[in-house]
Amino acid sequence: MANYTSSAYPQTGWGQVLQPYFDSSVVQIVNRAIGGRSSRSFYQEGRFTSVLNEIQKGDYLLIQFGHNDRDFTKTERYTSTTDYKTYLSMYVNEARAKGAIPVLVSPMVMNAYNTSGLRNVFTESGNDYRGAMLAVSGELNVAFADLNMKSFNLVKSLGQNYASRYLYLILQAGEYANYPDGSNDGTHFQEMGAVEMARLVIEGLEDNKQRTDMANIISRLLPRYNLSIASTVANSGEFTRSARYPAGTPITLKYLAEGTNKFTQWIQSGQVIANSALTQFVMPKNDVRVDAVVNNVPPKTSSSSSSSSSSSSSSSGAQNFPAAKVFLIGDSTVSYYNSGYAPQEGWGQEIGNFFNSSKITIDNRAIGGRSSKSFYNDHWAAVKADIKAGDFVFIQFGINDRNNADPARYAPTTDGTFQDYMTRFAKETQALGATPVFVSTVPRNAWNGTSVYNAYHEHPLVTIDLAKTLKIPYLDLNAASTSLMEAAGEEYSTYFLYLNIPVGEFATITTAKADNVHFQAYGAQEMARLVASLIDAQKATMPMAQLAAALKPRVQVNITGRSDAGLVSQSNAYPAGFKLMLRARAKSTNRFVRWQDAAGTSLSSQAIYTYTVPNSASILTAVFN
Repeated sequence: MANYTSSAYPQTGWGQVLQPYFDSSVVQIVNRAIGGRSSRSFYQEGRFTSVLNEIQKGDYLLIQFGHNDRDFTKTERYTSTTDYKTYLSMYVNEARAKGAIPVLVSPMVMNAYNTSGLRNVFTESGNDYRGAMLAVSGELNVAFADLNMKSFNLVKSLGQNYASRYLYLILQAGEYANYPDGSNDGTHFQEMGAVEMARLVIEGLEDNKQRTDMANIISRLLPRYNLSIASTVANSGEFTRSARYPAGTPITLKYLAEGTNKFTQWIQSGQVIANSALTQFVMPKNDVRVDAVVNNVPPKTSSSSSSSSSSSSSSSGAQNFPAAKVFLIGDSTVSYYNSGYAPQEGWGQEIGNFFNSSKITIDNRAIGGRSSKSFYNDHWAAVKADIKAGDFVFIQFGINDRNNADPARYAPTTDGTFQDYMTRFAKETQALGATPVFVSTVPRNAWNGTSVYNAYHEHPLVTIDLAKTLKIPYLDLNAASTSLMEAAGEEYSTYFLYLNIPVGEFATITTAKADNVHFQAYGAQEMARLVASLIDAQKATMPMAQLAAALKPRVQVNITGRSDAGLVSQSNAYPAGFKLMLRARAKSTNRFVRWQDAAGTSLSSQAIYTYTVPNSASILTAVFN
C-alpha cells in the first residue's frame, strides 16, 4: 500500500496510485502506509497516534494489514488472528472517536502458486486474516472492501505467467534500470500491479454504496475510461490487458513475444507512441485504443502507412488528432507583452505562429517575476479552472526560483522545494486529463570566454531530471538556446536576441536598455522556433506526436551579408506568413544600406526590418556600404 521513491521504480504500492480516482482539490489521498508493519507494530510504534493527530471529522481511513501479521518469525510484528481483530477494532473505534469514517480493506493475495493452483494464504486455517477482518466489519458495522477475494479472482483468472510478469515485482535482468539483476518478489507490485489493486479497492468501496457513511466518498469518484489493447497478430505473445481507469492513471504497456514473433511498435490513433515493447503513458480523459504491432503487421482498422510518423514539413497528420489548447505557465521570458513594451517579447508570444490554429491554440498565462512557488500559490488555481482533458500545459520556471531574498518566490533545489512545486504542476495537470510538458529555462546572456555561463545553475538540469523521473515530456530549451548562442557568439546574442537596445531604434525606447535576461522580438522568435523544433524532434512518440502534427510547414529564409562589414540575422526556416524581425548591425566604420531580395529589389533601408515569410524559400541580402 505504501509509497515508494523513484529509485525503487517500478515497485509501487496501491495507495500510491489511488489519487487519480478523485479530484485532488476535493479529495486528497494521504498515504501513511509503511513497509514491514503489521496491525500490531504500526500501532505500538505510535504511527497511528500520528495519524489520529491529523485526522479530521468526515475524513475516511482505509485500514489494510495482514501480510506482516502472519510472519511468526518476527515477534515484534506477529499478530494472531485473535489479536488482529483486537487491533483492527482499536483502529476503528479510535478513528470514529475523531469523527472519521473507517473502511477495512482485506489483504491482497501474494503470487503463491503451487501444483494445486493459486493459494490464498490469508484465508487458510490458522491464518484466516480475511475472515477475522470480515468478522470485525460485522461486529462493529464497518465498511468492508474485499480486496483479498477480488485480487484472488483477478490473479487466478490472469494466470501465473501474466500475474508474475505484469503485476508482481518479478522482473527480468535489465528490464528496469533500478533492477539490473532482476527481481523475484511475489509479494510486492510493479506499477501496473499497484494500478490493478487500486482499481479493485475502488470497486470494493463501490460495493458499499448502500451505506450512508460511504455516500460522500463514492459520490466523489471521477469517471473511468476504456483502455482497449489489442495485438495485430493473434496468439503471438502476452500484452497488457484492457481495463477501465480514470484520467491520470499511469499505464505500463508491455509486450512479451512468443516463439519467432517480434514486437514492432505501439500505435495509438494511427500514430506511433513507442518502439519499445516496454513503455509507459498516462491515461487521458477519454477512451483509448492501443495496438501492439507484431511482425510489422498493421492494425486492421488502420492503413498500412499508419505506423509511420508524421512529417514536420506538413500538417497533413494533424487531422488524426483532436484540437487542443496549450497553456503556458512561467516567468517573464515566456509571457506576453503589449505593444507599449516593444520590442520586448516572451517566447510564448510567438510560439502560436508555428501551429495550425485550427488544431493547437496557445493560452499564455506566464507572468513576469514569478517562480514555481509564487505562481503555484497565487495563479495556478485560476489556470487549472480552465484546463480541459486533452489540453497541454507547458511549465517553465527556474529564474526567479533562485531569489533567496524573497521568501515568496525562493524555491531552491537543494531541499526539494523546486521539485515539489514542479511535481504538483505535473500531477495536477494529469489529474485533469491534460498533458504536462516541462521546459527548461532559457539561459542568461552571461559568458565565460566563448561559452555561455550557466547562470541559473542546477534549476534547468533538475527540470530535465525530474521530467525523466515523472515520465513526462520535456523540452530542453536551455541546451538548445545555449547551442544557438555559442554558435552565433556573444555580440550576436547581446544585440540580436536579448534586450540590449540603444535609444532611437524603437519609439518605445527612451532610455537605453541593457537587459541580458529578457528578449527582444527576434530573440523571442528564435526561442519559439527552438521550441517548435524540439517538439518536432519528438514526433515519433505520444503525446508529442499530436503537437508535432499540428506544426505548420516551414520554408527556408536564407539571409546573407558581408561578414566583415556587419552581423545579420541567421538563416532558418519559418512558417509562411510569419512576421520575422530581421536585424543588421554594421561593424566599426561600416554602414548598413538596405535589405534586398534575390532579384536585387530593395525591400527596406531600415536595419531592423519586419519581413513576411512567403510560401516558398527566399534569399535576403543585407547590403553594407
